[in-house]
Amino acid sequence: MSNLFYDSIWPRWEQWVGKKELNIDEMNASLIRHMATHLHASYLNKVTNVHPEEYYFVPPLKQSWDTGDITVFEDKHYILVTPRCEIANKKNNTFQFVELKSIADVLDKIDQKITGKNNELLKLNDDQEKAEEINRAIAKEESKKRNMFSHGGNKSSLHFLPKIKKDINNSYGPFHAQFDHMIFIKKDDQEKLTNFSDNKYASLSNEFIPSLVQRLGSYFNRIGSPDYSHY
Repeated sequence: MSNLFYDSIWPRWEQWVGKKELNIDEMNASLIRHMATHLHASYLNKVTNVHPEEYYFVPPLKQSWDTGDITVFEDKHYILVTPRCEIANKKNNTFQFVELKSIADVLDKIDQKITGKNNELLKLNDDQEKAEEINRAIAKEESKKRNMFSHGGNKSSLHFLPKIKKDINNSYGPFHAQFDHMIFIKKDDQEKLTNFSDNKYASLSNEFIPSLVQRLGSYFNRIGSPDYSHY
């Protein structure tokens, strides 16, 4: 932290510190935010994988709506994708939510099949041909599992989000955000917005919102064209 502060933070901030017109409390808060951002980024640059807990703020950091807020209503989970700038400036007429589909049951079934096949392997008695057949079946199931984690096989309409542990007794997901399942709630529909707000339980962290929004934009930016004739 000290190396980061003196190499990256202090050389940029020392020109601000002596200015009397600056509010000291505001300056301290800005400096803390800047330091925290650099520290977080420096640690992220050292890894290729992150823990699922790093994806979320649980509970959400603020009560008001923000891009990436996750809620549940009538047993369906949703994530807010309305741009943050529109919400902050109160320029949005609607709030847009993408439905989150739990893939926990699908993953459990895949794991059960893999476990069953591994148990079959343990019972074999030097039957090489049968062992190869079982190993191929295991590899097939493991490929299905990897596809579920990689946005359903990189489907343009899906975005993978890891499991959310709300508390010690409750967890949700993992999920696929379904871009082709979007709902709109009018800003003046206070009853429905209140229901959604009361059940808000997590927010996607700032580091992972851009990936969600980028894939969402890519999905709606597709134009497409009819397939060509093969004859």
